[in-house]
Amino acid sequence: MPPPRVVLIPGLGASARLLDPQRAALPGVEVLGWAPPLDEETLPSYASRLAATVETDGPVYLGGVSFGGMLATEMARLLPCRGLLLIASCLSGRAVAGWARPAGRLLRRLPDRLFRPPRGWARLLTRVSPVSRAQAEALVGMLHEVPPGFVPWGARAICEWPGAGPLAAPLWHIHGDRDPLIPLRSVRPTRVVRGGTHLINVTHAGEVNRFLEEALAEDA
Repeated sequence: MPPPRVVLIPGLGASARLLDPQRAALPGVEVLGWAPPLDEETLPSYASRLAATVETDGPVYLGGVSFGGMLATEMARLLPCRGLLLIASCLSGRAVAGWARPAGRLLRRLPDRLFRPPRGWARLLTRVSPVSRAQAEALVGMLHEVPPGFVPWGARAICEWPGAGPLAAPLWHIHGDRDPLIPLRSVRPTRVVRGGTHLINVTHAGEVNRFLEEALAEDA
């Protein structure tokens, strides 16, 4: 029997490479790339355009990391979705930490060049997140791979997103207990990663991959 088809979406500011740990471990995983956002586009309308790029001849699992998981919940209404697989994500913009919401609105006013940081920023990232130097270099490099204006647009879209409402498919959700961007108290995940921050699919890839495997097996 062929593996189930799983379509995952990276987080805001990251490219498809963010999900390399999942692609390497789970057969049947596909990762979507980004399309440039349209002026004043909302998160649901962008999700609709992204859903139109997914070719389906049967049910698929949809999911993603952070912003990608939010998009997946909206896309599940438009595609034959068998289940939702969320990683460090949430079901409403209200779940984002209070300090991040006003910052997200301000990001839209900043020039795009600020979202193309020098790779020297990787050293700073290793001091604020439990990632290796190589992982930090890769994460900073991904900012150079997203469409211009994508990060400030996405930050605003998240802040204005009222939420998914009733879900269109069963939900499996894994989340770190030390996530500073989407605090654990704001969500109700299926599985909690002890010591996990916002990048658990990278820093705790083995645990996240096992969780995804178990979710797919549970629904087999």
